[in-house]
Amino acid sequence: MSDTGADFASVVDMTESNFLTYLPQVLECIKSCDFIAFDLEFSGTDYKPYFRSVYADTFETRYAKYRVDVENFYPIELGICCFTWNESEKCYMSRPFNFFVCPYSHKLCNPSLSIRASTLSFLRQHNFKFGRLFSEGIPTLRKSDEEHILRYQRLSADRYDYKSDEELEEMEGIYAQIEEWIRSINSSTKAESTEEDRITTLSLLLPPLNSHKRKLLYQEMARRYPSMILSEQTQDNEGFHTGKIKRTRITVAKKASEVLAPTLPEITNHAGVRIVVEAVLDSHKPLIGFQGLGDLTYMLGGIYQELPPRLADFLRFMERVDVFVDLKLVAELPALREENLGSLSLSNAYQAVHDWYFGEPDVKSALIQDGSICIHDAANDAFMTGILFLKLFYRCGFKREAIGSLLQTRPEGAMRESMQAFLSCVNAVSLYHMTRALPLRLEAYNDLVNGDATVRDRKNVLIIEDIAPWFNSKHFSTFFSKHYGVKANIYFNWLDDSRMLAVLPSQEVAEKVLQDWQEVCMSEDSEASFSKTPTDFCNRSVELKDLRVSPFSRYEELCFVNKKHVRNCYRVCWVMKTWRGARTVSSTDRRSPRWRCESPSSPRWEWRPPSWSGRRRLANPPLSRTSE
Repeated sequence: MSDTGADFASVVDMTESNFLTYLPQVLECIKSCDFIAFDLEFSGTDYKPYFRSVYADTFETRYAKYRVDVENFYPIELGICCFTWNESEKCYMSRPFNFFVCPYSHKLCNPSLSIRASTLSFLRQHNFKFGRLFSEGIPTLRKSDEEHILRYQRLSADRYDYKSDEELEEMEGIYAQIEEWIRSINSSTKAESTEEDRITTLSLLLPPLNSHKRKLLYQEMARRYPSMILSEQTQDNEGFHTGKIKRTRITVAKKASEVLAPTLPEITNHAGVRIVVEAVLDSHKPLIGFQGLGDLTYMLGGIYQELPPRLADFLRFMERVDVFVDLKLVAELPALREENLGSLSLSNAYQAVHDWYFGEPDVKSALIQDGSICIHDAANDAFMTGILFLKLFYRCGFKREAIGSLLQTRPEGAMRESMQAFLSCVNAVSLYHMTRALPLRLEAYNDLVNGDATVRDRKNVLIIEDIAPWFNSKHFSTFFSKHYGVKANIYFNWLDDSRMLAVLPSQEVAEKVLQDWQEVCMSEDSEASFSKTPTDFCNRSVELKDLRVSPFSRYEELCFVNKKHVRNCYRVCWVMKTWRGARTVSSTDRRSPRWRCESPSSPRWEWRPPSWSGRRRLANPPLSRTSE
């Protein structure tokens, strides 16, 4: 690999030491290219044990999981590869860049981020450059975090508030007068600096103001133009007989070629890799990814700005990307089924199409010439994504000229089936373990959700919690078959060792199960069966009174759907010791009346049968403590 600016055909590792040096060339490549492929590496996924992808997910729960992951893990490497058509050589030139990203540290924004040990092991196996990440990573501050810091600094500086709307309006008029004076000064500024460029002093005398308004003026000008000098001079206030009302003179010394401009706060100089992401968004070039929702959320939410709580707001934000193509979705098209690409990873799909030729032009790259492609390196993965895009694009019957006009291309009757199928994948992303792709346009998303109730409706899905460790899917199949006559069309999505989603054949069955569970919990003479030591694990049967059964909305709550604050959202946990051994209890379980602490000095959490709580079982009263 080369770190020189002359050879952009090979990967350039962008670090804190060379970022500002190469940044203008990177921005020029983004501006002039035909399309951009990207990939990311991040510090982990599945922030909660039950965040694994399941078939019963909705678009909202899947997006919420990604959002929680983005807020608690971090993108550590961003790779982009710009593909530019070379008309003279009739080929594409690839320019891959690798950005090592680290969060910017500030006293007002110093997040506690997580990293998975399995992620470290995985990246180490693929020769990830941890030394460069930790010693030379580019400090990056998200736009939302920057706004938070600026808001705090502004509130800290505004020690004097406006007393009324009339006072605010009067001061705004003063500020407008100053801005007009500055514009008149800048309009007479010389275009070029010369050796005889002398420093001149200019001043503006403001109307008389009382002491409070002058303090407002001083703090505002200190924020906008720190180089200005404000003073109350004796000769300017000879006609005033009170010491509280005075006229203020603004003085500025500048060269004839100097332009006065508001001073930006120092914190705005730490955008880092966010500048690159913003350039990608502003370029409106086609953006190519593979299994793209995870990479999209980490790039936009981890580097650019905090993701919105609602999926609809995220889709509105995605309108800044004109064209997005998820190659995983393209590879799964029925028109390409004979190619057997749908189940392959990015590197395997790249190897599978390496020898294809459907008229696509060559791509010049040092990565191809010396065979130095390293999988799971973000820039190399971005390069492979771009090559895979060209192969599939031409395989579906398109030509190079159509890349920039995908939005204007409409499926027509005479168009090949594969071309129509490809266009249906534009601005949509594939979701693991989900049969429907997520549209990245709000209008298309609303049409899909409103046109098919099964996309959002999960009234036939229950979340079952507090499952004993000796139960498996077979036990629950027997339970539903015996008590509800359900022998088919029932699926179990295990979230962790003690939780699962039960997908039932109909809403009526789900409502019946939930009603039966509520009746069992409200029964005064009910007794938890596994409060007794089991003697025959093989013949143990599921009992409703041992479980916690809730509608799908409970799962949405666990996934933090539409929640505003999701950073560091782990609940405080205690370890309870019972006859079943050590078990971790979250604060949610701790409020349940089925658990109580036997000793305040030495807490030992013990299972309480439903009969202890009676009708208060559903009210979920606070936990009480008793002494031995």
